[in-house]
Amino acid sequence: RILNIIFINLLISFYTFGQDAPTMNCIDVAENGNVTIWWTPPNNTVDFERYEIYFSPTGTDFYIVGVDDVVTSDHFDHIDEPMAHLGSRYYNIKSLYEDEGYEISDTLQTIFLQLSVSADFNEATLYWNPIASPFPEGSGNRYHIYTQDELNQWTLADSATSEPFKYSVFTCDEWVNFKIVLPNVNGCESNSNIAGAQFKDITLPDKPVFDSVSINYFNNIPRIVLGWEASLSQDVIGYILYRQQGIQFFEFDTVYDLNTTFYVDTLVPACDTVYTYAIASIDSCGNKSPGTFSNALQNIRLYDVVYDPCMLEATITFEPFIDYESDSISFELIGNSSAGYQQSLELPDVLYSGQFNNRSVEDIITVIDEDLRVGRVYDYYIRQKVYKNGTFYTTSSCVKSIYAYGYDKPTYSY
Repeated sequence: RILNIIFINLLISFYTFGQDAPTMNCIDVAENGNVTIWWTPPNNTVDFERYEIYFSPTGTDFYIVGVDDVVTSDHFDHIDEPMAHLGSRYYNIKSLYEDEGYEISDTLQTIFLQLSVSADFNEATLYWNPIASPFPEGSGNRYHIYTQDELNQWTLADSATSEPFKYSVFTCDEWVNFKIVLPNVNGCESNSNIAGAQFKDITLPDKPVFDSVSINYFNNIPRIVLGWEASLSQDVIGYILYRQQGIQFFEFDTVYDLNTTFYVDTLVPACDTVYTYAIASIDSCGNKSPGTFSNALQNIRLYDVVYDPCMLEATITFEPFIDYESDSISFELIGNSSAGYQQSLELPDVLYSGQFNNRSVEDIITVIDEDLRVGRVYDYYIRQKVYKNGTFYTTSSCVKSIYAYGYDKPTYSY
């Protein structure tokens, strides 16, 4: 009889202490703020009576929001009340048994995602609360970060073990949504609310190095050719070309491709007028770099070459391009004869700091080429090199030609 009593007490103890709480696995927030919680039923379900689902908007003062008497149930939908898209919400589950015993699960809280946007609108900083500590059973230790595209498709962008998390956004001008997901091996996942903001690319591309204005001949027609070094910004899609009119610069053309580094201006005559140019980069979002207005370049006008058959000399006059902010300027007058003879008449380098040796931009420089040989054609052009801020810039003029001829000496008869 004593053995029977002991056996009955052991049996009661087994059923009492063998009771389990359900294991909370996931807590999922819908876009409208409703919540679905997922759990694994307890291992020992003897004398199971019901589940009671408890909720708290603050983490204290839990109250019952649902009852389920089916032991194999594994989820509960909490609708209308939680508003979990506005803040984190807390849940746990109590499993009750016929002997009035009960077990309570761990508490999970919904993942509430917030974000801030950088001052230049191209980086998001994401903040969220942990779902629980430690992580729920079956979950990894990395939160997955998803972004939503313009087709409303969610794409895994990155993962992190904790917040805050910085994420660079590459878009021209677009609203981007984010959510945090914690996967679980038990066939569910914990989704945060959706948080989004407007992102855009307002970063100006690097301007190109504008380094030359030259005159090239195409089918014997002189054209002004602009040359530059490609922008260092890899999202550049082209270059905007400016020509000065009066005191202002106006866009007159655009060329495309990052690696396009020259332009032939067929819109203006090349030889009889001085034109001043600047360029800027444009990127794939339409952002324009600062123009090279502080380093505008112009062609050199070779005014005239006048031949004196009596003196067998040519007088060359030209208007140089003077950049008062440059470190040095050098001119070179190049002369070529039709017989292949080439001579170089170098003008002295004009070096200055702050002043240009009392010259003005309108100065005309005159050079005389002496001792020409009768019967030859002489071609002349001006080549100029400017050194400024560690970079050389070049410009040149059109070619002008003269034919060297002579007079027969008069004969005298007495």
